[in-house]
Amino acid sequence: MGVYTLSEITLIVPRSELPEASSYIAELGDFHPTSPETDVYDKRLSSLASGAYRISSELTYIIDNLKMNVEPSAIQKAFGGIKYDKTEMEAQNWDDYVSKLETRSSPVINSIGELIRERRAMEKKRDDFLALKRSIEVVSSYNIDLSKIESMHRFHVEFVIVETADLAEIRKSFPESTIIDAPVTGKESAVLVVGTPEQADRISKSLRSFDARTVTIPKDLPQTPSAATRELESRIAGLSKDLAENEGKTQSAVKSSTESILGLQEAADFAYRVLEELKKSGKLKRLAMVQGYVPSERLPQLKDRVAERWPLITQEIDPQQSYAEGLREQETGAAEIDQPPTKFSSKSKPIVAHEPITLTSGPPVYGEFDPTPVLTVTFPIFYGLMFGDVGHGILLMLVGGVIYARGVTSMKNWGLLILLAGISATVVGFIVGEIFGFELPFELPKILGLTFLEPLKQAIGPANPNGLAFNTATVLFYIKFTIYVGIIHLFIGMGAGVYNRIRAGDYWHLLAGLLPTISGYTFFLIFGFSFKGAGFNLAKVTNGTNLQANIGLAGLIVSIFWLFLAGPLLARSGKIHGSVLSEVGIATMEFLEWVVSKFVGNTVSYVRLSILLIVHAALLSATNLLFYSYGYAVIPILVVMNLLIFAFEALIVYVQSLRLHLYEFFSKFYVGTGTEFNSLTPVKDHVKVKWLGKKTVPSQ
Repeated sequence: MGVYTLSEITLIVPRSELPEASSYIAELGDFHPTSPETDVYDKRLSSLASGAYRISSELTYIIDNLKMNVEPSAIQKAFGGIKYDKTEMEAQNWDDYVSKLETRSSPVINSIGELIRERRAMEKKRDDFLALKRSIEVVSSYNIDLSKIESMHRFHVEFVIVETADLAEIRKSFPESTIIDAPVTGKESAVLVVGTPEQADRISKSLRSFDARTVTIPKDLPQTPSAATRELESRIAGLSKDLAENEGKTQSAVKSSTESILGLQEAADFAYRVLEELKKSGKLKRLAMVQGYVPSERLPQLKDRVAERWPLITQEIDPQQSYAEGLREQETGAAEIDQPPTKFSSKSKPIVAHEPITLTSGPPVYGEFDPTPVLTVTFPIFYGLMFGDVGHGILLMLVGGVIYARGVTSMKNWGLLILLAGISATVVGFIVGEIFGFELPFELPKILGLTFLEPLKQAIGPANPNGLAFNTATVLFYIKFTIYVGIIHLFIGMGAGVYNRIRAGDYWHLLAGLLPTISGYTFFLIFGFSFKGAGFNLAKVTNGTNLQANIGLAGLIVSIFWLFLAGPLLARSGKIHGSVLSEVGIATMEFLEWVVSKFVGNTVSYVRLSILLIVHAALLSATNLLFYSYGYAVIPILVVMNLLIFAFEALIVYVQSLRLHLYEFFSKFYVGTGTEFNSLTPVKDHVKVKWLGKKTVPSQ
């Protein structure tokens, strides 16, 4: 449900024609490759991949140095209204593609790349001069000719910079040497050490132990520090002028280029990624094999391209059979089987927007029930129940709408998800009678005929002057309502588990585990509601006169026996894998889960839907006390406080809605250990590829 049926394909082509065949695979787009177990790579595709990688690396070097905005920030992606310019690439096959890419990118690489390399060389030279200048400046006030020090033969002389705190220790280390020091900075001193040639090695090693920096000046500079400093300043000024000229030439070259550097880089990276994958083409010497998965509905397009020229072996993967094999592997410990990947098939924008939530728990196993359509309904409802306020709901709708309208493709789904959550929050806000924490001037439930449902908070009046008091009956109603919502949600989850087992034909495990759990939960609820109806008086439901309580208690006991007997009996008869003892252990753990979490904990967990609604209203009401106390003068403060509450609560509510789905709901049926379908061709923002030929297939 909600995923494509896939076919496994094997395309066999002569190696000389692999570049052309590979272009058809890339054109198809929806192709999940499976690499053969071999270290043998096709030489032609390897060479093309290397060429594409070289071009991509060169262009990446240019882009990095030009500081182009390759990856906009999340804010820009969401609200910036970014429109990408597309570079068009037309080619007959991969040979033609890489050849044209080389031709189009070479002028950019040669002109702009050379200017950048010149600039980097000049920048390095300038930085070296600056570092040398800083080093020499330390002793520039001393009129010492360093070349004279090096020409001494009867003495060993070293001129170094050391920490002033080390001077005393240095003097102790060379008692027989002449040491002259002078302060350079507050922490450093210049030291001239004069000794005999025999002491040279000991002096050098000892000074290194103090992290001494030797003051040297390159031969092409004056050896007097002050003169060398002046010469370096002149050279640095000249380099700065040359760098400014280089920058102007580079910018002119970028503006005059007819090619999009970002587009060419993405085109090269696209070629490298695809060719790097397709070059793994099997061990045969003259024939190459391309293997992978495609959606079965795309097979006619692929056959239209290749079937008349090369052998194409296809096998549709039955989702039901594949899922059943996966379950058997998981439960019996059998040898691993290659599970096909999973590709969502929904074209509905709201469902697509909620797919990232499903993927938070991992992709569904191929053939497993896809919960995304259910999420599309329940996730916004849960969000709205916890965030119910007309003002904040409309604000959420505006944020989602702007992201959906102006965001890049990858952000539009989040925009739609936020928009749907905002609609739900607005509807709930009308029902509870709240707008930015203030009461609405009308009561929607009364208009709809729900006369029993009062607004969440009491109307402002003598008994409630600050608008803080909640209607107890309404609060209790929402708590009860969210528990009922949770019960329905849990039953949907358990129903999905039944669907998965039936789909896999795994009726014995269904009988041994899931059905007694559903039965036990159902009778637990029957007993629980009778207990509530008896005013939570245990004596009234255990005296044998309460029919509902008797049915619930009897059914619960039968379900417990069912749980403990079914597994061991089926294991003994060989219907399910495992020993009697292991099944008893499994039943015991399952029963403990009944007691600790599955029945009470999971159900009560949904009370958070109403609790967070009350907390949201209370926070806004507490903020509005400022208005009741100081009037319109505090409107700016209220705006800021509302924005802070909006941002904080919006995130908290998202996390809690996510938790209810991933923990309470998904845990009833979802495996989520599948492999996501990875299309061979990556998403392209800056390039549009068109493959030429006698027959054309629309590119994805």
